[in-house]
Amino acid sequence: INKGVYFVPATGRAFDELPKHLKETELFRYYIVSDGAQIYDKEKNEMFEFSMNKEKTKQILDKLFSYDICLFVHHDIYSYCDKQKHSAEIYKSYNMNKHWVDFSLEKEVVVENFKEFVYSLEEIPLFVPFFKNMEDLLDCKAYFEKDENLLVAQTDPYNLEIFSSKAGKGNSLLRLAEILGVDKNATIAVGDSTNDYTMVKMAGLGLAVDNAVEELKQIADKVICNYKEHSAKYILENFIK
Repeated sequence: INKGVYFVPATGRAFDELPKHLKETELFRYYIVSDGAQIYDKEKNEMFEFSMNKEKTKQILDKLFSYDICLFVHHDIYSYCDKQKHSAEIYKSYNMNKHWVDFSLEKEVVVENFKEFVYSLEEIPLFVPFFKNMEDLLDCKAYFEKDENLLVAQTDPYNLEIFSSKAGKGNSLLRLAEILGVDKNATIAVGDSTNDYTMVKMAGLGLAVDNAVEELKQIADKVICNYKEHSAKYILENFIK
């Protein structure tokens, strides 16, 4: 940052779900959140969104609710969940690992009449369903992957992350670079999962950490250190300096 580099957290989380120190630090102004469906400018408290309209949102919800799912939806800076399913026991029944369970119990905004609430929203940037049944997940994934207006990522074996094809971390990275007057070739992206795919592919320099999923490593310009080995330091010393 002292060298004039914009350091931008890019995450599948809603802004409110970020760790407190990342939200409150004065070092960061911009955040790419909700798998790139949102760019948040903390200084101006403004959100730039690539959301689906209400008609598309209804179509997605109708399809999702035809399965037995535990659904989280992002709206504004929050992620919302169904109060009827907000318990460790129920979350585990939808194949959520301990990390997801603990995270969801702590971070989700609980809604009483969840279905009514999500159908009432004008726009939803990100849908995150968890499935009890792998056959249902694969069927649902195949259905949404046929829709050219949508992108589908998967950061856990039993979940999907569904968002607009105009979104994705890659599109948001390039949109933010345009806003800031930064050339595409001067952008660097580093990631580890499928929701980082577009960002790593579209950046001027796309990096995958050593523990990344194989499909991300295959399209990265370079595979760097493990995520526990200070990837920001590695990038500073090997590329920025």
